[in-house]
Amino acid sequence: EKKAADLEPMSRQYEDCRKQLAELTRQREDLASVVAGLEQKYKLLNPRVKDLGKREQDLSHRITDMELRAQKAEATFTTLSKELQRLQDIGLSFEALAEFNERLQVVAKRHAIKPGGLEDRLLHELESLDKGLGLEALIQSRQQELDKIEQATTNTKKELETTKAVVASLKQEKTNLEASIKETREQVGREIAKIMPIAQDTI
Repeated sequence: EKKAADLEPMSRQYEDCRKQLAELTRQREDLASVVAGLEQKYKLLNPRVKDLGKREQDLSHRITDMELRAQKAEATFTTLSKELQRLQDIGLSFEALAEFNERLQVVAKRHAIKPGGLEDRLLHELESLDKGLGLEALIQSRQQELDKIEQATTNTKKELETTKAVVASLKQEKTNLEASIKETREQVGREIAKIMPIAQDTI
């Protein structure tokens, strides 16, 4: 009986250790489940981050390309504007040419000028007028193209900023997941390290 009484505290200690070991085992399993879930989420998140990173690069290339096109279109527009201004500087505006031709026909009729020389001169004036009209249409077309390119560039820049924000958010989430996984693993390791000596002593 005395021996049994002496063993009773050890028995209670053993039972307490066994319960503690069971509880820590359960906690370890729970933590392992959490770690597995976090790792699974990380695996799903990582390809998305890479995909968004690639999309960001593609958008950067598109913006660079559109900016180059916008610069070329703007240079062409400037050149055409200068050419049109040169025509106007020498008195070949559209209105002036039209009025000149009308007055020339009236004068030719009034003075019975032979059509030979007048035709050449009139043809020259009409060709100049046609060139001026074509130039104006081309300038308008270039301006419209430039406006479209600038709008597309603006939209692409907005999309790039949005993508960058999403990528930054996902990278932060990825960092948080990695930190959480690391912390969980360390916690599991500490719990195991605490219970192992008790378990060994008990055994």
